Amino acid sequence: MRHHFSVSVLILSLSLSFTVCHRTSADDKEAGETPYATLWSQVEQLLEDREYGSAADLIADAETDPDLASFKTQLATDRKDVDVLQRFAKLVKDQAVGLKAGAPLKVGAIDYTVVEFIDDAKGERLVLTTAKNPARVEKTLTELDYRTWIELTQSKLSTSAEDRYMLGVYLAACNGNRKEARQTLNLAAADGKSVSHWTARLDAEAQATEAAKAAKKAIRDDPVLGTWRIVIGDQGKPQRLVNSTFRADGRVIHTPVKADEKAPPAGTWR
Repeated sequence: MRHHFSVSVLILSLSLSFTVCHRTSADDKEAGETPYATLWSQVEQLLEDREYGSAADLIADAETDPDLASFKTQLATDRKDVDVLQRFAKLVKDQAVGLKAGAPLKVGAIDYTVVEFIDDAKGERLVLTTAKNPARVEKTLTELDYRTWIELTQSKLSTSAEDRYMLGVYLAACNGNRKEARQTLNLAAADGKSVSHWTARLDAEAQATEAAKAAKKAIRDDPVLGTWRIVIGDQGKPQRLVNSTFRADGRVIHTPVKADEKAPPAGTWR
């Protein structure tokens, strides 16, 4: 959208808009700056990548860090949760090792056929093929779709509180289906498991998603953003015309208007 507007009003609007954005970002950053929040952001990424061994090492180091002494209770809970996830990963491996040649295995949207499981100096991986392409494809366990892990272990998981908790934590930690994660955790809670630390994280995630949507809508509705025709000079005298594009990231792109292009009448839209 391109507009015609006075320079002084435009600069004032921009200044107010960016001042509000700057103060909000600074407040949010200050509110989230705790040693545990910094640590958890690192652990959270490792859990999402299903790198549970690395997450366990990071938590173990944190438990001896004086700066995190006041978070010992939470760190102990996190360590137990990573132990749970490591047991789940072992169950996945055991099931993968037991797959027979020719067994079907769905990874994402692709239907594979199992050739073999290899565990050598290069690491643990499944060798797969497809009906359309007989070429062998190798995938490590962490390269399998998060849903594939559930399918591999489904026959081994019971309806016990422990197994429901393990599955719920896995779904929440690997950024799987959020509705399913919450439902599974709630079932574990009904059987006596403490899940509030995970449901709180899911709540915070949902709130952040809604806030991001609201921010995008605010950007779309911002009356300042867009391309403006700026007229420099008095009416009746030679004028300079510039098309200035104001972007949501704070950048302004100025494009001179061709000499033969006349300025639109004041107050009109272009």
